[in-house]
Amino acid sequence: MFQSPLGGELDLSWIKRRVQVLGSLLVSLLLLAGIYLLYHDLYSLISLQRHVLERTAYTAAHLISTPSIETALETKDSQTPSDSQLQDRLFAIQTDLNISGSLLILDVREAAPRILASTKPGLKKNDLYLPPASMKVMTALSNATSSTQLYWKDNTFWLSSYSLVKGSDGQTLALIAVESQETAFLYRLIGYALHYLLLAIGLITIGGFLYLWSTSKTSRSLESAKNRYFTLFRESTDGILFLDDHGNILKANDSALVIFQELPENVVGRNLVSAKAGFSFIPLDTGKDILKNTIALGEKFKSKAKLVLKNEKIRYLSYSSFPLSEFRATVGAIVIFQDITQDIVREQELEYHQSQLREENRELQQQVITDPLTKCLNKQYLHHFLDWQNLRWLRFEGCSLLLLDMDNFKQINDSKGHPAGDLVLQNFAAFLRTFFRRGDKVIRYGGDEFIVLLPRTDLNSAQRIAKNLLEALAKESSRSFEGIGVSIGAAELQSQEEGKDWLLRADQALYEAKRAGKNVVFINDPTQLEILN
Repeated sequence: MFQSPLGGELDLSWIKRRVQVLGSLLVSLLLLAGIYLLYHDLYSLISLQRHVLERTAYTAAHLISTPSIETALETKDSQTPSDSQLQDRLFAIQTDLNISGSLLILDVREAAPRILASTKPGLKKNDLYLPPASMKVMTALSNATSSTQLYWKDNTFWLSSYSLVKGSDGQTLALIAVESQETAFLYRLIGYALHYLLLAIGLITIGGFLYLWSTSKTSRSLESAKNRYFTLFRESTDGILFLDDHGNILKANDSALVIFQELPENVVGRNLVSAKAGFSFIPLDTGKDILKNTIALGEKFKSKAKLVLKNEKIRYLSYSSFPLSEFRATVGAIVIFQDITQDIVREQELEYHQSQLREENRELQQQVITDPLTKCLNKQYLHHFLDWQNLRWLRFEGCSLLLLDMDNFKQINDSKGHPAGDLVLQNFAAFLRTFFRRGDKVIRYGGDEFIVLLPRTDLNSAQRIAKNLLEALAKESSRSFEGIGVSIGAAELQSQEEGKDWLLRADQALYEAKRAGKNVVFINDPTQLEILN
């Protein structure tokens, strides 16, 4: 008996009792086997000896002539010639059959058998034959032809076998008795008994040795298991809880108490899955429940939980739940858990840093493709956009390109300086970003040239948008752009056309617009060229 985590003491003596019962059964089986073998052999020997005597009596009964017996029955005197002949015949049969005892003929016409003839010294005709239980033998022979009797007489054991002799009318005339002194036979039986007794003692000794050895081994194993159990439960860095079938805490190790920040008396008896425990054990996976899955269904699982302590501190746990069984019935659960709060914090910090890094990467990428002066997309983005793989989807939806060049911009730089020119560029870029749709791409192509990419826009729509741009620019020009004009070349992306060819056609249209004058839109149409004033 030793202290159990379930409270009270854990009784492992049933294992010893089982070993003791098995040992006792083994010894009993060995003893019964010895007794059975002894009985079987002794019975076989006695049966064999009895069978030999019965066969001898039966043979003798058939070797003696019935008339000689009938003649001997008619006289009471043993000195008649017929009696002498009968007596001599008995001696001859005894010699021929090698009978070591005596051969007798009994007169059973009366209640008490009398000697009719005998090879046994000291007996004469008409003497009473009174061996023990002889009357029982007579009664048995009334319905049988032979019988055997073992008895004690004259300080020795005798075994007598009897066989009936019937007359011509079928009536019993006499009884042939074969008496054999069986002291040697009994000694032989005793020898067999002692032999099997020694064998049984040897088997019992071996069984006892095996029993003691198994008991000692079991005790050592139990002691070792007990020590390992206590070491594991007490020294484990993982928290260990034992729950009953209602989820109440029966035992908690030191690591569990440290995590719960509680004393043993404040934890034992509380319900782990109830908020009334002074702390909240909240499974993060609601599909895994200790009461339902482990205690009710006997399943084991691994999951995570959030532990809210009474001081509102939060700890995160990784726990495993195992069914606690007794005699194949689930009586509770074992919960083994680790504090993974630091891991969760590091994961959150890592996720935050990764988010920051992604944001920084986006900003850096934006800086790489953004013109620092005008905050528009730059030429590097244009080259990426005009890649063949990017344009293949635009061919199905349609896309137009506007190439804009500011007229007389060089005069501003020459007359007012480059800072004034940079300010005009910034104002013009801000105007373009405000004028075009959110999905349109405004790109500074270089100097005072800008490109506007118009996805899902055909050439006719691009013409109309360019015209509206010039009208809106005319209204803003006097206030923000100091009267400068804009020449525009437009081109629509054609099927199987590469980006550089598309850009070249827009540049050719811009060249024609420059030649035609200010505030002009010129389109490059593979079938027709048109100027809009």
